[in-house]
Amino acid sequence: MSLRGKAIAVTGAGGFIGLALVPVLLATGADIRALSGPPDALLPSMPVPAREVRGEITQAETALRLCEGAEIVVYLASPPSAGASFEQPLDYARIHVLGTLEVLQACRAMGVRRLVYLSSAKVYGQPQHNPVNEDHPLAAHSPYGACKIAAEQFIRVHAAAHGLQVVILRPFSIYGPGLSPLSLIGTLFRQVRDTESLNLHDLRPIRDYCYLDDLVQAIMRACAHTHDGVLTLNIGSGQGLSVKDLAITLLQVLGRELPICEGRGERRPGHSEILELVADIRRAHSVLDWTPRIGLAEGLHRIALAHHLLQAESPCRTTTF
Repeated sequence: MSLRGKAIAVTGAGGFIGLALVPVLLATGADIRALSGPPDALLPSMPVPAREVRGEITQAETALRLCEGAEIVVYLASPPSAGASFEQPLDYARIHVLGTLEVLQACRAMGVRRLVYLSSAKVYGQPQHNPVNEDHPLAAHSPYGACKIAAEQFIRVHAAAHGLQVVILRPFSIYGPGLSPLSLIGTLFRQVRDTESLNLHDLRPIRDYCYLDDLVQAIMRACAHTHDGVLTLNIGSGQGLSVKDLAITLLQVLGRELPICEGRGERRPGHSEILELVADIRRAHSVLDWTPRIGLAEGLHRIALAHHLLQAESPCRTTTF
């Protein structure tokens, strides 16, 4: 199904993912209305000719204005940090749960038939096996993951009761230009620029890193996919990489030689740290004909170019302490 002429509403359009998605949607000829934040928010200008809506996603009036006339809604609004959610659980619940409910109510009121919802791999908690498929039990280890589970459950109830077609995407570790400087990859780039070593909390955790442009393509395909009920899909690379190997790869891409230092200290409560989380992406490939195209080295190279961090020297050795 072509998206040309389709009226698509996007929440979180001023965020990391939204700023990458909206221009691609516009390029298809879709009619975009973009919710980019409250009126006083300092956000980048949205691409023309997107119609910008300002307001809080948790307010019914904002959700109704955004969804009026829309055929498809893409829900991206979300503070993404699982770590920060331990300190701000009410804020996370307000946006992830109440914001989702307001959009669901607005979809019903405005006759919107399709929703693409960005959830998270954090809903799986400590996986019983890797790679993790979409039928794995949900067991959040953070308030962020718990909020995403709650939002997914409300979506399922609404879809069953009112006939909404939904694609729930569960992204794993998404990275690309514009990512948060507090994220792991953002921290690595900052340390490469500002320090004489890479100082990391724990070199052991294994994650599945998926480049932003590949996620955008998955969202596009989800918008165009027709089906009944709720479809849930993992979005990742299908490959796991440890923090140590991620740091080594980045230094090789940059042609830098820096010591990689580990200083373990418990940052999250109890046993909330997850040591391995890798996506089974076979369902996304089968249903959406989607496959990630950008490998980790190329993705890191693109971020380095965006931040003017590439050097002429050849890749060289790294040292781990």
